[in-house]
Amino acid sequence: MFVNNSYQYRLKEWVNFREGLETSKKPFYDILEEFKQIPLVSIQVDPYDESTWTDPWTMILENEFCNFAIILFIGYTLQLTDRFCNDTFEIHICTNTEKSESIYLLYINDDILNYENNTVINSSQELSDLIIEKKYTLPCI
Repeated sequence: MFVNNSYQYRLKEWVNFREGLETSKKPFYDILEEFKQIPLVSIQVDPYDESTWTDPWTMILENEFCNFAIILFIGYTLQLTDRFCNDTFEIHICTNTEKSESIYLLYINDDILNYENNTVINSSQELSDLIIEKKYTLPCI
């Protein structure tokens, strides 16, 4: 979807992808798998400064994504579906105490998407190795 294609093509593919999420039996896994294909840059937005966060259309235009931008873009993508438009989205910036590294999680109601590990877990599961540094409620777009 996002490799070496024109803006119009990427935009059309994104719309088609969102339409497929409406009826998917496993939409969270589908989105994680699809977005694993996006080439990464080291830093595109500052996770701690919301003023650096761009809208999804600008993200598609610029076509550069860091790990945080991907989790943000996943949230935007799901928000723009009829299926998930009324759900609550939160991004949690966490530190993995075992590995001393940052990790970005997207909470959607009772589900947690972990882009970097390509996993979906229920929020009732304990995440004992993670310390939450910052939480953001994703604004409706």
